Amino acid sequence: MTESAPPARRHQTWSGIDLKSSYGPADGGDRNYEATLNDPGQYPYTRGKYPEMYRETGWISRNLAGLESAAATNIRLKYLLSHGQRGLAVVPDTATQSGLDYDHPFGAPLVGLQGVPLACREDMQAMCDGLDLHELNASFSTFQTPVAAQYLANAVNHGFDRRLLRGSIQNDPICARLTGYDPGNPLDVTMRMAIDSILWCAEHAPKWHSTVVNTYILREAGADAFQEMGYGLEVAFYYIGEAVARGMDVDQIAPRFAIIAGLHNDFFEEIAKLRAARRIWAAELGRRFGANSDKSKALTISVHTCGSTLTASQPINNVVRAAYQALAAVLGGCRGLDLSGYDEPFSIPSPESATIAMRTHAVLDLETGIPSVADPLGGSYFLESLTDSMEERIRAVMDDVAARGGIRAAHDSGWVAEQIDERGRSQEADIDSGARAVVGVNQFTDASVVGELLPVSLARGEANQVQLQWLANYKERRDKGALTEGLQNLRDTARDPAGNTFGAMIDAIDLGATTGEVTGAIRVGYGQDFDPLGVVDSPVAL
Repeated sequence: MTESAPPARRHQTWSGIDLKSSYGPADGGDRNYEATLNDPGQYPYTRGKYPEMYRETGWISRNLAGLESAAATNIRLKYLLSHGQRGLAVVPDTATQSGLDYDHPFGAPLVGLQGVPLACREDMQAMCDGLDLHELNASFSTFQTPVAAQYLANAVNHGFDRRLLRGSIQNDPICARLTGYDPGNPLDVTMRMAIDSILWCAEHAPKWHSTVVNTYILREAGADAFQEMGYGLEVAFYYIGEAVARGMDVDQIAPRFAIIAGLHNDFFEEIAKLRAARRIWAAELGRRFGANSDKSKALTISVHTCGSTLTASQPINNVVRAAYQALAAVLGGCRGLDLSGYDEPFSIPSPESATIAMRTHAVLDLETGIPSVADPLGGSYFLESLTDSMEERIRAVMDDVAARGGIRAAHDSGWVAEQIDERGRSQEADIDSGARAVVGVNQFTDASVVGELLPVSLARGEANQVQLQWLANYKERRDKGALTEGLQNLRDTARDPAGNTFGAMIDAIDLGATTGEVTGAIRVGYGQDFDPLGVVDSPVAL
């Protein structure tokens, strides 16, 4: 047995807020209850977005799914729904995440790796077969706007009303580039697709969250809690500002924005982070944009428990980590909760792992009594003081961004990425040195309880070939005239600053276009090569 000497206890939060031994009335200052806390469902929404929170309807429980084919993913989604999941959480594969078709030379070796391959409307059809899309809330863990276009196009073709569809896509080009999801598309191109989709959905799919700013992935890249929310909120405000500059009313688009946050290990810090983020959002929507609607000022925050906190050694400990993170998410007032499977260091969650995650949701919802009271920790001397400190630190990050000309300039200069990288390396150094304890990694590293390593999930060669042949057949049987019409119209729409590429994208997908083809047509409209990697030609004249 190998057991390291325990490190000196750190009386700080994970992100660096100093903690006292106890808290009391003096730590609240001269608090104005209505201005800083108020009741749940009331401005500034510190204590939650809804008055009743989970009393009548629980949070949206989800677990990621994305297997080697759309058909296999459909089976997994039905399994999850039959075992208590309340929404869909789909992760596409590596090629799709990069905006490429999975038969692209870059993507072909990686078909089905890390998620489901989604190249066209028929892939989406196979994945959604037999699902009532009016009843489900569908979350797509991807930055690729064409995936949302595929989902909306498929739904209408199967008799569903776009205006009733609920769900979300991350559609967040700045966070995508900050974390490496960038196959070479200029930011102006991906921003055009993102803002066009916001405008189009506000009119045609008003229940769809057209933008979910992915602060989770910033946290996973190394950001601390302050940076995660400081940069993430500034990114969201930048997108809103761009949409307003295009003529949209802030109160028409802001209610359909959301954040998906990472839930890390520091229990109270993470609760305070969610509460502070809602308070900042409520204030800034009024101050910056003159929002009047309560729906605009009440931020929706969904949560994914942090995969980076899971360990390959002693993986069963990850069940405990995810449970505590889920509890913090609920006490922080999340709307949706994606719970990590304990085997995620190795693979997309197995059926066993997914079932344990769903039962964690169920125990938390049905056995603990926590959902009976909205914001049960509200008024805690410690938590309210920590929420105030968290707001102060987040705003300090936002001030740093403003001093550098705003989030776009801070991103373009490389400053934001440098800050995240520096913080991440510092945190890893603390773990490597043992200054920060991680059970099973630098504490209680007892080989007798490690057990066998779980099998690593890799793309399967035989399944890859079947999928690649299917896509080749699909592309061969398309109506080339209709495809040409759709892609040329999309290219021309991209050239017109007043045009909306998202609507034209849906039209092109209906005519047979694929993920890589619609992205390529928009690239050509911006004077770029069709393929960001310069190895694939357009199937039609562009």
